[in-house]
Amino acid sequence: MSESLRALGLGKVAYHLWYRPVGNLGNMIAAGGPFEMRRTERGRAAMEVAAYSLPELSGLNGPAPLELHVLTGRRFWYQT
Repeated sequence: MSESLRALGLGKVAYHLWYRPVGNLGNMIAAGGPFEMRRTERGRAAMEVAAYSLPELSGLNGPAPLELHVLTGRRFWYQT
């Protein structure tokens, strides 16, 4: 029986028609509502634009610089 249900793809249908929309609604409520989500997204986009216009660090006088490891890439954008 489960094989025939799986063949029909009812799980995917249930996911797209019920679980996904309910999850999105829960995320929206947790973020403060649709207006707050949009405000957060605009702020995030502004932060990305501003990050590209930051000046480079000038050479520091003094002892040898420390070795620095930075996580880069889209996955780590908001952690660095």
